[in-house]
Amino acid sequence: MRSISGKSRLRAICSSMSWGPARPFAQALCRKEGRSARSGPAGHTDPAPDRLVKEGKSGKVTFDVGVVVRYLPFLLSGVGITVRFTLMSFLIGAVLGLFLALGRISQNPACRIPCGWYIDFVRGTPLLAQVYLIHFGLPQMLKYKPVGALNALVALTLNSAAYIAEIYRGGIESIEPGQMEAARSLGMNYGQAMRLVILPQALRRVVPAMGNEFIALLKESALVSVIGMEELMLRARMMVGSTFKAFEAYFTVALIYLALTLTFTRLLGRVERSLKSRGHN
Repeated sequence: MRSISGKSRLRAICSSMSWGPARPFAQALCRKEGRSARSGPAGHTDPAPDRLVKEGKSGKVTFDVGVVVRYLPFLLSGVGITVRFTLMSFLIGAVLGLFLALGRISQNPACRIPCGWYIDFVRGTPLLAQVYLIHFGLPQMLKYKPVGALNALVALTLNSAAYIAEIYRGGIESIEPGQMEAARSLGMNYGQAMRLVILPQALRRVVPAMGNEFIALLKESALVSVIGMEELMLRARMMVGSTFKAFEAYFTVALIYLALTLTFTRLLGRVERSLKSRGHN
């Protein structure tokens, strides 16, 4: 496998950060490469793009399998980072989402209103804007040095928590009100009835929706590449910066994401069938 040079790594990061809050940094970085960040990805001085234009004018449609074979191990090494960040964000978000859901359905306005505002804000704004806000906005306001890996994890977790909270809320409200009344008539307080009667049933009902959220989060994790996280998508950009084979790089990454989503979909399907076979439907 051909290794990615330091110049190609800088080129890929420069191209991905040529717009938005990272532009000043990109301009300084791109000057080291002999080109301006103002021109974007097409502003390089390498002769390869001219060669590609000539090949395109000739009418030949080619797919360079050799490039894919050489760079496939490099791309696959980013799968672990993508899956690990997705799992961590999902698990932490599941815990936070449960507390947000309980706050959302609480009778106490001090809990219900802030939780509702948070969920509405996160679900009503793009994940990319949230990533930029956490990575660039908060360090500016709070005067601290941003850490790419930590900020990516925080952004994915907070985003996932809001959506999971709504999944929990739907599951809790799907339980018949008589269940809570029966538990309270047995002497349980609200917390005991929720913990021992309502939540066990609700958690089993939300398994399919939780699986869908995990798959969505797996695909959305590609957005953290914009802040320099060297996961699957950024490695594809590095491959493009080194070979100028954009179609081969992004098509291969798309197939890798497809394989991941199909694998996890099958696994989650088995979990659902296992729960149904035990009578937990």
